[in-house]
Amino acid sequence: MKRIYILMIALFAFNIANAQQKNHPITNLGKEAINNPLHDNFPNHKNLKQKSTNSITWNYDTIVTFDISNNFYKRITQTFNNNGNVLTQLSELWYNNTWINSNKYTYTYDANGNQLTELWEEEQNNQLVNYFKSTYTYNTNGNIINELHESWLNNAWVNFSKFTDNYDTNGNRLASLCEFWQNNAWINNFKETYSYDANGNLLTSLSEVWQNNVWENSSNEIYTFDINGNLLTEIDEVWQNNAWENNNKYTYTYVANGNYLTVLWEHWQNNSWVVFPKNTYTYDIDKNLICKLCESWENNTWLNANKITFIYDTHGNSITGKYEIWQNNNWLLYMGVNLGVYSSEGLIYDLGPTSRYEAHFVSFTTGIIENNNKQINIYPNPATNILTINLQQITKLQNTTVSIYDVQGKLLLQQSITLPQTELNIASFAKGIYVVKVNNDNNSIQSKLVKE
Repeated sequence: MKRIYILMIALFAFNIANAQQKNHPITNLGKEAINNPLHDNFPNHKNLKQKSTNSITWNYDTIVTFDISNNFYKRITQTFNNNGNVLTQLSELWYNNTWINSNKYTYTYDANGNQLTELWEEEQNNQLVNYFKSTYTYNTNGNIINELHESWLNNAWVNFSKFTDNYDTNGNRLASLCEFWQNNAWINNFKETYSYDANGNLLTSLSEVWQNNVWENSSNEIYTFDINGNLLTEIDEVWQNNAWENNNKYTYTYVANGNYLTVLWEHWQNNSWVVFPKNTYTYDIDKNLICKLCESWENNTWLNANKITFIYDTHGNSITGKYEIWQNNNWLLYMGVNLGVYSSEGLIYDLGPTSRYEAHFVSFTTGIIENNNKQINIYPNPATNILTINLQQITKLQNTTVSIYDVQGKLLLQQSITLPQTELNIASFAKGIYVVKVNNDNNSIQSKLVKE
C-alpha cells in the first residue's frame, strides 16, 4: 500500500534531520510470492487484534538469527500478558561476543485484545530512549478508524502522521486518508480508495497524492479471483502523462487446499509483458510451507536463483528457516532476503534480511513462559560451556532425568540426576536455542536454553 512508501520516505527525512541512522519498522509492501517477499507490517491491521484465547495459539518468545558464517547476528525476545498478547519485544545485536540492545517495542491493549498503543524505543548511549509512538482507535466492530503516529523530538512527543479509515457494513475498508503534521497543522498527503465484489474480494485499490491542493492519480492495482476466492491476477498501474500505464503483473496458481503453488512476476517493457522471477511453493502434509523456490527466466529457461526452506515443530511453528542462493551449481547460505516466521500456516513475523534463524515458541494457554516455574533453575543462560541445573525446589529426585533437545526435537543429551544441583557440559553444542526437560515420577518441567 502507498502508505508504506510514504511513511518510509517521511521518516527517513525525520532521521536525517535528527542525525540518526535508524530504520523504521515500515517495510515495503511487496508481493508475498516474489523474490524478496516483504510484508505490510506497518500498520499491520490484521495483527493489531490478537487471536482469541478460546483455542490454543502459539507465538515465539525467542528468535536467534545467524550470519552466513553461523555467527550470532540478532536476537528477538517477547513477553506476554495472561491472554497471550505481546507486551514487549526486545531486539539485540551480537557485538564483541555479547548481546547489546538495539530497539524495544512495548504494547498496550483494550479489553477485547485490540492493540491500543505501540511504543518504539531505540538504543542511544547504552540506554533505550523514546523514538516513535503509535496510537490506534477502533469502531464498535473492531476495525481501526484512526491511527496517530508521533515522534520523540526535544524530549516531547510531536505529531508525525495520521490515518483515517472508513468501512462498509461488511467491514471492508473503503478509503484511507493519510495526513502529515506540518507547520502545526495536518496536511493531506495521500489517500487510497478500494472497491470490492459481492463476495468481499478486493477488486481495485486506487492511490492518489495531494499535489498543488488537488488530488492526483498515482497508482492503481486491479485484482481478479476464481470462484473459490483465490487471487488469480494482480496488475499494477502507474499514472503517467495523464493515462494509466501497466507496471507489474502477478499471476497465481494454487494447490487443492488453496495454498500458493506458483506465482509469476511480469514487468511491462516496450509495450509487452516481460517474464521476471517465478516462485514455486512446496508444503508438508500439514500444509506448512517448507520450501519457496525462486527461479529466473534466462534464455527461455527457468534457472535456480534462490530458495527459502523451513522446518516445523508438531504444532505447525517454523522453528528454523534459512535463505540460500544458487551459485556455481550449489546452494549457499546468503543474507539478502526477508525471512518469515510462521505459525498455524500463517506469517507471524518478518525478520528482515538474515541467512538463518532458530525460534522457540510458547503456547498462549499451555506454553512454558520462562522462569514462571521455580522448580527448575538453569544458569548461566545463555551458556557457553558448563550449564548448571538447580532443582532445590523438587523434594523427591527419585527417577529424575534431565534431557536437552534442539529446536527440531532431536535428543542431544540425557542424564540421571540424584543431587539437587548438577552441572552439564554443553561445550560441544552448536550455537542456538535448546529445550531443557526434567522428568521424574511427579514432575515434568521444561525451560529454554540459549547456547552461545
